[in-house]
Amino acid sequence: MAFKFTHEGVAMRVQVKSLLPRLLSKDATTIWNTMLLRGGQRDVSGYLLAHEWRHVKQWRTLGVWRFLWTYGKDMLDGYQLTDALEAEAHQYGLENAARFEPYAKSIRNH
Repeated sequence: MAFKFTHEGVAMRVQVKSLLPRLLSKDATTIWNTMLLRGGQRDVSGYLLAHEWRHVKQWRTLGVWRFLWTYGKDMLDGYQLTDALEAEAHQYGLENAARFEPYAKSIRNH
């Protein structure tokens, strides 16, 4: 099942119960404008949406190849919250979780 929302003019799609995050041992991963969520819609939080939305912005700002190179290099080096893209998304998620909670609640209650 997929859900869509737009925040600050940037559209994001949320796909629940996706296989890729399971294979990567992550709660979620984002490819371009689509957040692939490991669990079901009940697992969506304001923090997680904000964090992954920031990755959508990073994809758009950096472009496909630069994002994949930077994020992929960080993953191969051990993937830490201190890596530039991940640190930025984590901080954005912390600071904006409350702003994204209405979107999360809408998805959870669907």
